[in-house]
Amino acid sequence: MTTDTDSSPTELGPGVLSLSWVENVALLAWLNRPTAVVVEDMVRTFVERRKRYPGGMSIVHIGQMSNALIDAETREAFRRTTAELGDYLVAVAFVARGGGFMASTLRSLVTGVMLVVRSTAPYRFHEHAVEVLTWLPEVH
Repeated sequence: MTTDTDSSPTELGPGVLSLSWVENVALLAWLNRPTAVVVEDMVRTFVERRKRYPGGMSIVHIGQMSNALIDAETREAFRRTTAELGDYLVAVAFVARGGGFMASTLRSLVTGVMLVVRSTAPYRFHEHAVEVLTWLPEVH
């Protein structure tokens, strides 16, 4: 069995985001705190991928809890991105180790965005990447 993967990750924003694809699943490794510009660049790659996979896509975000502390402009960029993708989103996973305030901040941010844009895509938070391997195939 062969899969459609991009040969190497694409870096968006120097040292901010490394993006890879496995067919219609985006693997996002957040190396530093997101910015609005990086989020807008990211959505452009999603729009391009949509041409190849019109049936939908899933996203796996991987990063540090400290990256959840983003400014209002970046939160708005994530909201616009999620709204623009709309029903095209199949599922979204978040992988970040840790708990407490940072975990609560990340969950609040994501839940708020998903509620505001009325996304029907299931989303789940994971502490370990291996947990995504069980959940994502069931919903994707």
